[in-house]
Amino acid sequence: MPKTIIRLLTGLLLCFIVQAAAVAVEINNENFDEQYKEYLKLYSDDADKSKAFYAKSNELKHYYREKENPHSYYSICMNEALYETEHGKPYNAVQKANDMLEEMKDEGYNGFHMVHMVLGTIFENCGYKRMAQQYYQQAIDETEGNENARLPIYSRMAYLLMMTDPNKAEYWNEMCRDLSKQQPGYHQAYLFISSAIKFAVGNKAGFYDSYKAYNSYHEQHNELDNFGKETMEIMKLAFDGKTTEALNALSRKNPDVNEIVRNDMRIIIYQRIGKTQQAFSEWQQRSETVDSLNSNMLFNNLNEINAATGIAKIEADASKKRETMWLVLLALAAACIALMGVWIIMHRRMSNNLKEKSEQLSTALAMAEESDRMKTEFIRNVSHEIRTPLNAINGFNDLLNTPGMELTEDLRAELLNGIKDNVKSITDIVDKMLELADKDSNEFAHDIETIYCNQTLSAIIYKYRSQVKSDIDLQYTSDVINRFSIRTNKEAITKILDHLIQNAIKFTQKGSITLHCEESFDHQQVLISLSDTGKGIPAEQQDKVFDGFHKVDSFQQGIGLGLAVSKKITQKLGGDLTIDKSYTGGTRFVLQLPNYDPKIISQPLSS
Repeated sequence: MPKTIIRLLTGLLLCFIVQAAAVAVEINNENFDEQYKEYLKLYSDDADKSKAFYAKSNELKHYYREKENPHSYYSICMNEALYETEHGKPYNAVQKANDMLEEMKDEGYNGFHMVHMVLGTIFENCGYKRMAQQYYQQAIDETEGNENARLPIYSRMAYLLMMTDPNKAEYWNEMCRDLSKQQPGYHQAYLFISSAIKFAVGNKAGFYDSYKAYNSYHEQHNELDNFGKETMEIMKLAFDGKTTEALNALSRKNPDVNEIVRNDMRIIIYQRIGKTQQAFSEWQQRSETVDSLNSNMLFNNLNEINAATGIAKIEADASKKRETMWLVLLALAAACIALMGVWIIMHRRMSNNLKEKSEQLSTALAMAEESDRMKTEFIRNVSHEIRTPLNAINGFNDLLNTPGMELTEDLRAELLNGIKDNVKSITDIVDKMLELADKDSNEFAHDIETIYCNQTLSAIIYKYRSQVKSDIDLQYTSDVINRFSIRTNKEAITKILDHLIQNAIKFTQKGSITLHCEESFDHQQVLISLSDTGKGIPAEQQDKVFDGFHKVDSFQQGIGLGLAVSKKITQKLGGDLTIDKSYTGGTRFVLQLPNYDPKIISQPLSS
């Protein structure tokens, strides 16, 4: 987000701080103004001067605490959060917003709209318009009766929606018209947003009027910067018919608007000149831009979390060293006051205790590291797998609902099918996570029925004939008679084998995929194996494939839950799912099921 935009949030707020401080306490106004000039300069400086900024910020917060001026104190806290957002650290900004909220609750201070405005700015900066709109609306609701406090929120809401929902944007922008007349910076923003809305709806005459009003107002106020001017010239080029020049200008960085808004403007221009395919391509680029912004936010969050984890580990190591030192000192003290025999006994006991503690600490550390790995893997996999279909759904939906967008029936059907497929992908991911988390569920252990193995298993594998390449042999083999049956849950068996077969198809490029059924030597188990001639699983990873969120190939689609869920379902049926480590031609999974009713374990069924 351009720095000029975020600074609009602080301009009016800082003015209120100065006024509130001057009224609440008797101070040296000249010195106070100089402090604020220095504070604003540090906030607005393009270079990273965070240490100096926070030193001045803490000085001001301490001053307002002493003078019992909570409004000004929390305004400085809010500016710190906006400062982190402006410098690309959304995780720190969210933390500061949460700290503000907790401190306000403890003190009983009703300034929650400041927190929600910060959160709205963070989400807007990351491309989440719906969440940003929700927080801005919450901030507006919390400032009822205080129109001056609502002005920056109205302006942010209008700017957020000016290209994608111009009707709502116009409503919020008109709320700024009269209020902003006493604040030149906000009135300049009002005129700019008004022009952008007319550009979005294609109101050429209205745009030219707003364009003239903006330039006239800018000439009358020498203290204003050039916010909005470059973008206004680009919109004018488009209305003047110079679309190529306008599109070229949009390819350059612009201090007025961010990359997402530039995508929106290019889409509008392409639609207006009838280039539907280029507009569609721009929608895809817009989704990638949002995806990139959220990936950056995710990695920043992980870096902050990892840094915090590193500090915790250092403290744990120091604590462990102190504990060891005290144990040694106690041992020496005991040795000095005890007989040799007693000393030997105590020494042995202490050695055993130290060994046990060491093993416990090693186990705890290994569990913590594994938990940290699974957390990171979970965030990375789920964010990637869910974010991709969500971005596609948003893009397709926005394209379908764009006013004036003319789509052919084939293209409309293609977009609707794309939405449907991506919704199914998200549903499948959520179902797998719920199945893995639901440890106490016994749904598959209740609906027990008789299934005939040959008929059921052959039907399951052969339904995938159309999904395999022509040079892959998909087959079912059996060592049991045609009427051989077992008592189990058919839906559960189908779910397990569906996942195994889909995995085999994904990793097998040529050769064969074979589903086989046989009995164990003691006739107590039915062994159902699935073998393929794919690339196989490395020996060092074979013991980990059933762990949640583990993926053999991190570049393949999926979140690494399929095998974990399949093993869990198998165990609920009284069986087990393993990998045949002796098989070297690819990969072979073996599903072991009891050859008896799992509800009546002591009564084997005849075959």
